[in-house]
Amino acid sequence: MIKENIKDVLYGIAITPPHMKKQKSDHFINVSSVAGHISFLGSATKSTVKVISEGLRQEVSPFNIRTKIISTG
Repeated sequence: MIKENIKDVLYGIAITPPHMKKQKSDHFINVSSVAGHISFLGSATKSTVKVISEGLRQEVSPFNIRTKIISTG
């Protein structure tokens, strides 16, 4: 679960911002689950995507780059 829910999100975030910053506009969309909004066993990696996306939003918002989280389920 860590690889799919956390590492792959981080890999995408690590690669794309330099290109987005040059454009001065773009949009990140991360996919999570409604399980990430509540606490129960097994929801830690889903909650992590939410926290990563919020940190990313704060970092890239000065470059007119938006972030969104789609919570399925």
